Amino acid sequence: MTSDSRESSMKIVYVDCFAGVAGDMLVAAMYDLGLDPELLRRLPGKLGLPHLSPALVKAECHCLRGLQLQVAKPEVRSHRRLRDVLEIIDSGEVSSEVKGRVRKSFELLAGAEARVHGTSLDEVRFHEVGADDAIFEAAAYFAALEALGWPKVYSAAPVLGNGVIRVAHGLIPLPGPAVAEILKGVPVRFIDRQRETVTPTGAALLVASATFAPCPPVTVEAIGYGAGTISYDDRPNMVRVFLGLAEPDGGRDSVTALEVILDGSAPAELNRLAAELHRLGATEVYVTPVTDGRNQPDRILTIRCKKSVAPVISDMVCSAIGAAVVRLTEMIRLAPAGDGRPDESR
Repeated sequence: MTSDSRESSMKIVYVDCFAGVAGDMLVAAMYDLGLDPELLRRLPGKLGLPHLSPALVKAECHCLRGLQLQVAKPEVRSHRRLRDVLEIIDSGEVSSEVKGRVRKSFELLAGAEARVHGTSLDEVRFHEVGADDAIFEAAAYFAALEALGWPKVYSAAPVLGNGVIRVAHGLIPLPGPAVAEILKGVPVRFIDRQRETVTPTGAALLVASATFAPCPPVTVEAIGYGAGTISYDDRPNMVRVFLGLAEPDGGRDSVTALEVILDGSAPAELNRLAAELHRLGATEVYVTPVTDGRNQPDRILTIRCKKSVAPVISDMVCSAIGAAVVRLTEMIRLAPAGDGRPDESR
């Protein structure tokens, strides 16, 4: 692949959770791609959790080599509420993008717990998932994605076991009720295994970051394996992640236009958003004043980009300005007169 085509390709991470998924397994797999472990060691201090001592150790499952995340911590019981967890996240010395993704994960967890127990978000008390190591794992996962340049994440269908397990609330069926709630609307695969194969943290991190669909064609650059703490007889208890570049779609003169109706975004916010969109591959970003059906002034944000980067740009816009609807239109760009080739700068 030439340097020009590499620059125009989109980074892809594909999560192969063939044995299940947990937060520690995801983090270990991401760092097994080749990320600097020092990023992980510095993270507890940045989160205001300096008593945590994370370590990545070599692991082997059924002859497969990988990494396992171990987090040494004091034995302290935690019964935090959502606002307590969000306060820790918001006061951390990590990027606003990482904070936003971690917040989304814990809001998913809180929403699931509230539905299961028939209570409100404010009344939900986290037990295992509100502990310091769970907060750390969520931040470490998104910090790893940030270090990779925020690739587009795809995931295979998580596999779900059965049976019962004892947690802080008592005995619960598997998959856990919170996991089942979080994975609503997501393709899953049930297997005959009496184990907790998917943890609430693992489910929330995947749902907050991934598209559950077949991975598009990619040129694989690295593969990482993250090992769990339980041994299985019939399969390695691991998460496998692939890092690669999406193959060019060949439509060099094909353009995707995305349109969003703005709702009070300040000019400074739009300037920052435009800079981030250009970094992700947008070729044009502009705002058009319009009049709505009630003869009221409005504005439309238009972004033009290659089709391959449209999904990640759409995700960024929805996250940044809270847009519920993004309209996408496929366009054909005519070649300029003279050389018969499409204008690559537009």
